[in-house]
Amino acid sequence: DSRAFPLNKLSWKLVETDTPDEVRFEAELFDAAPVFDTDKPGMIGVPMMLKVVKTYRIEPDSYDLACDIAVENLSTEPIKVLMQMQGPGGMTREGVRQDARKIKAAYKSGEAGVAVEALDVAAMQKKIKKSDTDAFKVKGKNTENALLWSALTNKYFAAIVRPIPIETQDAPWLKFTRAQYYPSPTQNDDDKDLQNGSFSMTSQPITLAAAGQDTAQQSFSLQMYVGPKDKKVFKNNATYHALQYFKTIDFRGCCCPQSVIAPMAFGIMWMMNTMYTLMGPLGNYGVVIMFLVCLVRFAMHPITKKSQVSMMKMQKLAPKMKEIQAKYANNKQEMNKQVMAMYRDHGASPISGMLPMMLQMPIWIALWTAVYTSIDLRGAGFLPIWITDLSMPDQLFAIPFAAKVQTLPYIGSFFPDYFNLLPILMGVVMYLQQKMMPSAQASAATNPQMAQQQKMMMIMMPLLFPIMLYSGPSGVNLYIMSSISAGVIEQKIIRKHLKEKEEQGSIGKVPVTSKTGGKLKKKKPKPMYKG
Repeated sequence: DSRAFPLNKLSWKLVETDTPDEVRFEAELFDAAPVFDTDKPGMIGVPMMLKVVKTYRIEPDSYDLACDIAVENLSTEPIKVLMQMQGPGGMTREGVRQDARKIKAAYKSGEAGVAVEALDVAAMQKKIKKSDTDAFKVKGKNTENALLWSALTNKYFAAIVRPIPIETQDAPWLKFTRAQYYPSPTQNDDDKDLQNGSFSMTSQPITLAAAGQDTAQQSFSLQMYVGPKDKKVFKNNATYHALQYFKTIDFRGCCCPQSVIAPMAFGIMWMMNTMYTLMGPLGNYGVVIMFLVCLVRFAMHPITKKSQVSMMKMQKLAPKMKEIQAKYANNKQEMNKQVMAMYRDHGASPISGMLPMMLQMPIWIALWTAVYTSIDLRGAGFLPIWITDLSMPDQLFAIPFAAKVQTLPYIGSFFPDYFNLLPILMGVVMYLQQKMMPSAQASAATNPQMAQQQKMMMIMMPLLFPIMLYSGPSGVNLYIMSSISAGVIEQKIIRKHLKEKEEQGSIGKVPVTSKTGGKLKKKKPKPMYKG
């Protein structure tokens, strides 16, 4: 015989305690209805009588909340108890588009390893109509592994529930986690409000002896972490570190693997926090981001300079390119072969202009991830009246007709309520940078088709980037715009330096028609004295 009793329906009473950081409730569960066998006369079951005591305790100077649930058998017969506990819910949504709400469960893997399984609440919203309840079970690859903790997470915060092992058991008494999603009765298919996500945890069945015996009572202990997804907090606590709470931090690697982006993102977060600390009372994460631009530009200066030299060589090779195209107009294969040979002989490369940007792309993605996940940048501003939160769009002013625009198909979920100036400035600076690239001028003079492609890229890139990043964190847009602006200035300085160096090198040259072939004419050494 099995019966279910919802504990939230019981009449709980407050029990006074001597500890100010502790609160205790107790209730008695009494099922007066005896159980009879329909085929045989007489009662075969006794009424169920249980006493449940719940104690909540706040841990000082921490984000922890302890919860103890004591169940005592008051009947004269043993009772098998199985508990199903509802996890935290109602976590406030951080952003309209990028809340990143997930249900996670961590299982023991090997001797000291932790394997974390996750289920996206947005995916649950799509599956809710299929009534596939097993798909909501967040289970490990090895079903025999012990459950270590479960969590509900959003962009910056986590509510982690950890079962404390019972002394009489080798493994935690919780066996699995089932993610849950509760659609609102008034919610339509386009509603993206995911605040109704939660999870439930099911315990192992435990038999309580009859009243009066030593094993008639059993306590279930939980430790709950309710706080930021901050690696510093997780690292400084031995328990958090051992249980790998830092795996609640989500990284969006885009086209880059997580194994590459995660260390880079953590490294950028460490650098930004260190620079912010060194600034003391003048600390400003916007200034830190711009200083980070200077560091990256300084580290990549040799590559950038080499790229500029290669592009200037290509510009000078334009006449030679025309000759090759005219000579091998009917033989494309040979023409390409001669062009590549010319590039090789003169140390030029057609892709060198994109090399600095390609090398910076992982840094941009890692920075996006760092800004996206770092709790330190949440609410951190750059200027008093603009870019007041680097984790959000810059939001210069509100758009009065935004509510009407949001009803349009495809645009409704993308078009924001505010006008963001920073992505537009970024697109303008990106256009100026591409217009200054010498490779574009060289291609226009030699290959009309390539020139047309580069012209399209010159238009598309400054449009696509602002569109993709329009509602992105202003910290990322500030970095990219600052990096491109610094690149334009660096490009002008390098080209000016190379031009001056070239002019200095031309002094002392003789005409190409001379025997020296345009090389520097060495002067004969003068005698020390005239004889």
